[in-house]
Amino acid sequence: MKTKILSVGLLSAIVFYSCGNVSDTKSNTPTTENVKPADTSAADKQQITDQPSPIPFTVADHYFVKNTYKKGALTNPKIESQSQFEAIFGTAATMKAQPAPIDFSKQYIIAVIGNETDTATEIRPVQLQQQPNGTIELIYELKKEGGKRTFRITPLLLIRVDKIHSGNVITREK
Repeated sequence: MKTKILSVGLLSAIVFYSCGNVSDTKSNTPTTENVKPADTSAADKQQITDQPSPIPFTVADHYFVKNTYKKGALTNPKIESQSQFEAIFGTAATMKAQPAPIDFSKQYIIAVIGNETDTATEIRPVQLQQQPNGTIELIYELKKEGGKRTFRITPLLLIRVDKIHSGNVITREK
């Protein structure tokens, strides 16, 4: 038993001693500290800017499509004024949540209005990006969940976007 304890102690001492004897000389192997970024050519820079750039957004909850809305009446998904917004959407306040007001002087809304249905349906945002040509593209998915209901709904997705991100808006289902 004593020999096992001595063997383990000796082995531990050797390991600790060898770890402490690491050479302080620097190797010639490149690291992130001593490597300079390569100069990118004009073609590389052009390729970088040809990629879509993501745009931050927030979902505007607790709104609904008014019964007065006629299918297809929203020809442009970008809504930039309070009056245009209120002509199509109403607030759906509950005891637990209120819709956050939209400041149209700083933000605009991108709306996706689905077809009226009696099936539980949700429109979810997947990605909002600005294309190299300046067009803003909202990619969304349509999720139908559950069976038929006794009432009809008009699925809706409203997202808030800061006005610093400008351009024509298109929407596309994933």
